[in-house]
Amino acid sequence: MFGTKYELVRKLGEGGMGIVYQVVKPPRIQGVMKRMNPELAQHGEFVKMFLDEVSVLAQLDHPNIVRVYDFDRGDDGVPFYVMELLVGQNLRDVLDAKGVLPPHVAFEVARQLLEALHAAHTHEVAVVHRDVKPENIFLHTPKHGPPVVKLIDFGVVAFLDDKGSGHFSGTIRYAAPEQLEAKRATSKTDIYAAALVLYEMLAGASPFEHRAHSDKTMVAAHLGEAPPHLADVAPWIPRTVAELVMSGLSKLPDQRPDARRFCERLSELGVVKHQGNDPAPWETRQDEILKSRSKPVATAYGAAAAPPPPRKVRGVGREIAVGLLTGLAALAALHAVLANR
Repeated sequence: MFGTKYELVRKLGEGGMGIVYQVVKPPRIQGVMKRMNPELAQHGEFVKMFLDEVSVLAQLDHPNIVRVYDFDRGDDGVPFYVMELLVGQNLRDVLDAKGVLPPHVAFEVARQLLEALHAAHTHEVAVVHRDVKPENIFLHTPKHGPPVVKLIDFGVVAFLDDKGSGHFSGTIRYAAPEQLEAKRATSKTDIYAAALVLYEMLAGASPFEHRAHSDKTMVAAHLGEAPPHLADVAPWIPRTVAELVMSGLSKLPDQRPDARRFCERLSELGVVKHQGNDPAPWETRQDEILKSRSKPVATAYGAAAAPPPPRKVRGVGREIAVGLLTGLAALAALHAVLANR
């Protein structure tokens, strides 16, 4: 890239704020560069947003948050920063491939996500992510060591001491009611989104999936519609866990748990234990329940709609998804053992 010490390997994607490239710094230092959109770089407000993102990521040194290694400007004055190179898939790709995730995998993904949010919410310069969604949750599979969840894209981050901008920032599908009303974002704003993500991992769809045909109906659902209870949509999930997830979806921020409490309760409840005359693993019970539904039921997939069939993995995604989920399952099992010591 002209005027920098980085060589561009390939373009990875493009968003509202900038373009993302895989880069290498000779001799062989790999990374990912986010270069600000040159047109937006002409406007001070957008430059501030970009610099805020860099500043936050540089300070949040946490294993579940993507790390920033460098910041600079090209010869044209356009700012960019370089992050660690992540290998694997984002959670959206995994959900598109698998549909419903095994509970122990979903719990472990959520636990690590909540650890990242707790770090952001309690940092000396505390921030709210405001855009927690499967696309911004990356399941990283390093060459050495266990798989790890990485929270990425702090492009619309807000500082907890801000009074609010008076306009909406985020993704409507995962936005909390107060966020949609352009009120001041708090740590509980991220909790609402995290609960939506966990619900989707366990049920196979978000509780307001049937309202996704337009932004207007989705906003109305977030603001005034009670979500179907997770225990009714996914009866293979323990009731105590379902109640915890539903508490995170409260319309009132004060009634949602904070990231630390949510994480602690998941660690306590996240391992499904079989007792009595029910030796079957959760997978068997789940399959039996889904197959036994000869009549449509009212679920998160829509009123009187049957659960969707398992989605097929396209291309080479199957091998990646299976390997990734196997690794995360092992990590979850290890966590459960350590938590019970």
